[in-house]
Amino acid sequence: MRRLFMEGELSENIIIRGADAHHLMHVMRAKAGQEITIVDGSSHIGRAELVEFTADTVTARLVERLEADTESPISIELAQCLLKGDKLEFLVQKAVELGASSVVPVEMKRCVVRLDERKKKARTERWQRIAESAAKQSGRRVIPSVRQPLSFAEALKTASLAANRAARYSASAFPRSAAAASSASVKMPNFSYVAIVFSSLRISAASIIAATS
Repeated sequence: MRRLFMEGELSENIIIRGADAHHLMHVMRAKAGQEITIVDGSSHIGRAELVEFTADTVTARLVERLEADTESPISIELAQCLLKGDKLEFLVQKAVELGASSVVPVEMKRCVVRLDERKKKARTERWQRIAESAAKQSGRRVIPSVRQPLSFAEALKTASLAANRAARYSASAFPRSAAAASSASVKMPNFSYVAIVFSSLRISAASIIAATS
């Protein structure tokens, strides 16, 4: 069943606009009577029936509210160095499907890829669209965020603040940082470290394994 995300709260009648309305009408060629799943801004889920179409909107009627908890109690933020080609797009997709709560592209010293501010903005918007699509396909209750590329120092600072903040509230919501270690690693509090030593891996594969370790 097609899954859509909406802002605000579920209500008896839901107006779908923009890209989602276009996709329903012109890609899926949806008809009145078909049903979809809608996730609202508070991660509540409902089953809705499509009832009316206009030139640029689709109206759905809420049929029932659903109870489904597909989110992990562990918050996983995956920091990944910039990759050539479309490799990072693949990684974002799979990380979201596997339960990551956010993805942080990182500009490393030895990265081949260098992005100016305009390209950073455009790439981040594309990665976020991929994250949304993957969240819909995999039945997530939230759309994980993809941050604009950070320097290594900025990424460490951001991750450390998140870990310390969560540690003050609940051990069950403790963020995990999994590092695919090579000859050296940076030791930080409130982090778990995973050394991947059994074989040589492509960086995109190593990151996905680290995120699920």
